[in-house]
Amino acid sequence: MVLAWENRDSWCYFVMHLLAALPICSRAQPLYYTVGKIDTVCICRAYCCFHFKENFITKFSHTLTDIFRQITRSPTVYLYNYHINTLDQLKPTSAAYLRNIPSQFWVAAFIPGHRYGQDTSNIVERINFDFKALRELPIVELL
Repeated sequence: MVLAWENRDSWCYFVMHLLAALPICSRAQPLYYTVGKIDTVCICRAYCCFHFKENFITKFSHTLTDIFRQITRSPTVYLYNYHINTLDQLKPTSAAYLRNIPSQFWVAAFIPGHRYGQDTSNIVERINFDFKALRELPIVELL
């Protein structure tokens, strides 16, 4: 199991409380495995590329959107190098800016695990929006 995370403590809190809420059964075994691996390979940190792109184009130029996407979604190191070097020729300061950000958090070729075609946190943000009012309710009422 690979989980994208922005905050390890939040995931630990969530999984531990989910385990506490579930009855012990064979279906809960993968969760026990996940808890045991929470600090190792099963969780990878990844930035939301939508917000990252918005910050990038605000700082540099809206015309760099396509090359930014190509860099972000590069499936191999070779393609990453090709696209970042292309950007370096277009606007060296923007390429230097991106090179200073650890690529394992935002470039597909370097992220450990899989993002399954998702390079944004839209799904999580939509769920948060839908359940905003419910978050204030006591757990018993939620069940």
